[in-house]
Amino acid sequence: VIELNDDRVHDIKIVVKDANNNTSVLEFKIKKGLIIEKGFIGDSSNYYQQKEFHPGFVNIFEEEDIQLMLPPSTLYDSVFFSYAKKKTIAPDAFSDVHSVLSGLVPAETAFTLKLKPNKIIDTNVADKILMKRTWKGKTDLVKAEKENDWYVAKFRAFGDFELILDDIPPVIGGFADNSNLSKSRSIIFRPTDNSDEIKSFKAMLDGKWLRFANDKGRSFIYIFDEKCQPGKHELKITVEDLAGNVAEKVLHFTR
Repeated sequence: VIELNDDRVHDIKIVVKDANNNTSVLEFKIKKGLIIEKGFIGDSSNYYQQKEFHPGFVNIFEEEDIQLMLPPSTLYDSVFFSYAKKKTIAPDAFSDVHSVLSGLVPAETAFTLKLKPNKIIDTNVADKILMKRTWKGKTDLVKAEKENDWYVAKFRAFGDFELILDDIPPVIGGFADNSNLSKSRSIIFRPTDNSDEIKSFKAMLDGKWLRFANDKGRSFIYIFDEKCQPGKHELKITVEDLAGNVAEKVLHFTR
């Protein structure tokens, strides 16, 4: 570990020898610095560097409403740890926004983040809390598990984190009930959700599971085959989002 206590450029030379006096030399220049991202909003006095985090070690940061634990394999290189807390006015938010390091810092493995809500969460929606990560317009959502007074999730990227509530079920859509699909080649559903995250899609045709293909896009497609013979049928669609909200729809059609 090389500690830098000023902002000057320093020359570093590392010499390593083995038992037979074979020698390797590495020379480079280093300069201490902390990057504060452009566009940072909040109290600058709340943005500080706590210490260096190093690869190969368990790195931990704790405050009254945040706990961060990085396993030894998370970081590729040493980094100055930075953290800031900002208020949010989002109606579905249940915590402050916690800025942890920078989205520019890569993570090799997942790390654990715990956040404490800043307002009371009703028990009937306590299992509908997601942890949201945002960085440069990109959003990631993870189902947060309740652990005493905390909510816990794992991520593989740094950025801005907060707790949000999602108690709105997905919208299934689809064809009209009692439709005649005898001239159709396929059935397509494009379920939507306020969080844009669909966890599972299930279709039952006349009480039997029916396979819908999905290419990791928004469309779930069934191309008619021998599993759906000509005649009248009942199709039950069940969709679940990331927070566990479930929507069901029963449709009748003629093939």
